[in-house]
Amino acid sequence: MIKIAKQLEEQATLLSNTFIDDYMPQANGEFVKIYIFLLRALSGVQSGISMEELADRLQCTEKDILRALRYWQKEGLVTITMGPGKVLESITLLELPKKASVIPEEEPEMTGPRSAPVPGKKSGVASSDAAGFSSPDAVKDAQNSEELRQLLFAAEHLLGKPMTPSEVQKILYFHDTLAMSPDLIEFLVEYCVSKNHKSLRYMEKVALSWNEAGITTVAMAREQSSAFKSEYFSVLRFLGITGRSPVKDETAYIDRWLDQYGFDLELIREACSRTILKTGQPSFQYTDRILTDWHAQNVHTLGDIQNADETFRSTKKETAPPKKQPSASSRNRFNNFHQRQYDFQEYEKRLLSGQTVQGENGDT
Repeated sequence: MIKIAKQLEEQATLLSNTFIDDYMPQANGEFVKIYIFLLRALSGVQSGISMEELADRLQCTEKDILRALRYWQKEGLVTITMGPGKVLESITLLELPKKASVIPEEEPEMTGPRSAPVPGKKSGVASSDAAGFSSPDAVKDAQNSEELRQLLFAAEHLLGKPMTPSEVQKILYFHDTLAMSPDLIEFLVEYCVSKNHKSLRYMEKVALSWNEAGITTVAMAREQSSAFKSEYFSVLRFLGITGRSPVKDETAYIDRWLDQYGFDLELIREACSRTILKTGQPSFQYTDRILTDWHAQNVHTLGDIQNADETFRSTKKETAPPKKQPSASSRNRFNNFHQRQYDFQEYEKRLLSGQTVQGENGDT
């Protein structure tokens, strides 16, 4: 007999076979991860968690978590309660109903690709709560479409590697469910790769955001993506602004500084620092006045700024009026009192004659 021992703690999270068989295959992997973590949280001693902590633990955004919870609520696996201001207050995990409708043998009457969406139809639910994959039959149909074959070839060329079956399903999901044209999908891949993001999961997030924003053409996507070039976010950070994208007026300022004035980010950073030191808060208007003055003075480097500062100080010193020297009377600390006037000769005559002497204020 062989003795078997263990040093593992008795800790486990129970995952239902019903979930694995009926719900997991059609769900986005990110949604599955969030659901399993919720089961893990229930099996431990922790009964509550903040949305911020949940996002940090799962390395995703709060919006991704809400999207997953709405998807599982639609599937009947959880219920969520929203408080004032649409703030998530509670999550309740429900018993998993058997989902027999997903078994192919029970759907013989269906014709065509299973679960294939209506071409060209955009669904609000699909854009926010989509499973994130196209059906396996759609992958087979793609092999018979010259347009989709060309799209997959272009995507592999941009990614620099052959795509896995799950990645192919993602691309077809963009085409079938989100109703994105092949040209738009190709631009999506090209755009994400140019940002050093080759993950199809990242591309899905961008595709969903475009879908929610109503972007349907390459021109619209190009305009939207160019509006958020990296220089914009750099300037926002210089002014201490984080956690949001620039608005139209702010991008107009930055475009003028970069394109019209020809300043690099180093000079713009200096102007932003002076803005914060002077005003105590971010101000595009104040920064614009600084940079406009520098442009008028033909300033292009930090050395030019130092020379301009020295010239300004010298000019200010030369044109400043001389300081007024205080008079002897103004230096007297009793100068603020009312100075009384006395006629001492008249007082002397009255004293000698025995008369009472009265000052101008009636004092004796």
